[in-house]
Amino acid sequence: MLRQFTISLAILLGSLTLTASAQQYYPTLQVDSNDVAQKLRALRFEEAQTQIKREINQEKRKRHSTTQLERQQREAATGLQMLKGTAQLLVIDSVVIQKSQLLSAYHFSPEVGKIWLENSSLGKQSLAVYETERGNRQYRATVSDDSLQNIQLVSVDKEGNQLGKPQPLNGLGIDSDTNYPFMMSDGMTFYFAAKTNDGLGNYDLYVTRYDSDNNRFYKAENLGFPYNSYANDYLLVIDEVNNIGWFASDRYQPADKVCVYTFIPATSRHTIDYEHTDAALMRQQASLRPLNATWTEENKPQRDEATRRLSKLMNTAKQQKQNDFEFVLNDQHTYTSLNDFKKTRARQLCQEWLQKQKNLRTLEGQLETLRDEYAKANRTRQRALTQQILDLEHRVEELTNEVYATAKAIRQAEQ
Repeated sequence: MLRQFTISLAILLGSLTLTASAQQYYPTLQVDSNDVAQKLRALRFEEAQTQIKREINQEKRKRHSTTQLERQQREAATGLQMLKGTAQLLVIDSVVIQKSQLLSAYHFSPEVGKIWLENSSLGKQSLAVYETERGNRQYRATVSDDSLQNIQLVSVDKEGNQLGKPQPLNGLGIDSDTNYPFMMSDGMTFYFAAKTNDGLGNYDLYVTRYDSDNNRFYKAENLGFPYNSYANDYLLVIDEVNNIGWFASDRYQPADKVCVYTFIPATSRHTIDYEHTDAALMRQQASLRPLNATWTEENKPQRDEATRRLSKLMNTAKQQKQNDFEFVLNDQHTYTSLNDFKKTRARQLCQEWLQKQKNLRTLEGQLETLRDEYAKANRTRQRALTQQILDLEHRVEELTNEVYATAKAIRQAEQ
């Protein structure tokens, strides 16, 4: 059972009133310089509400327009609702890099699939493509001819090197800019980024699920704080085998930089207790500033273990850039490519060995997830998990022996 990062679709978000200039095709939040606006950007929504109410009364007595204050009032109400729904998110690391080098900060395993960015006719705007591990389907952002939409997400089935006809993703409930798709291995949980009127003005992260019975997606939901901010937040990716996730944000960054946050995915969404959490700490955790606002002594072992997994992933990725793989044939020779093999049978066995190793990593990841769940579960749940863990341990042992036997067969065939 792979650990799935599922998000409760119960965040109720109000609608932010947005403004757009003639030069901006998509709406962005009006950036005010007044004191109320500064409180909103600092997530001091209750303070903003008090001040707005006072200023509205003052302006009404003077018979002045209150349009801008009413807009800010709605924004404060929505922001407060989002703040109260802030998810518990355990971030273990972050790195600031050039936007042009975005993908270099994502060190996921091959089981996740492939992601790349393509140029578009929209200048600096990149179009993201996600391809499943099997390589049989792509989810990609494309430039639309629809006058109401510049970028839209589509799915494309793939057979060999042939791409089928792009199909729109029905049911998302978003009629504006959508980009940066990622589908979980369950083939149902789908993440993407969008600019919408119920978001925070720039790219926000959204989640939905695929309804296979009706061949459409459920209406997408905004992930809220701390995944999203008043800046651009996008490209959420989860490696289920290693239980590590990433997302990008240009919050607090100059125009040419982006910060990629690395976090530990949760099995379900848990919100921070707004009523019993210090207000300053609440804002820190909602904005991920400082990063260690999510750290406690209790979650230190979890963070340390995740850091080790991340380090292993990064080392593996670095090694893979240099070699396809490493197979120790004997004391004198280590093969790093299928082309190194002289015997056809040995080359075929090596392909089997590589696939078995891949399957073994997947099973080991599943086993680790179940063991973690067992340690935190009540006795009823532990009894239900016991047989699953025993079965998986048996399969891991079997596959480990198969990997060893195949390696031995390779050496014999290459002699």
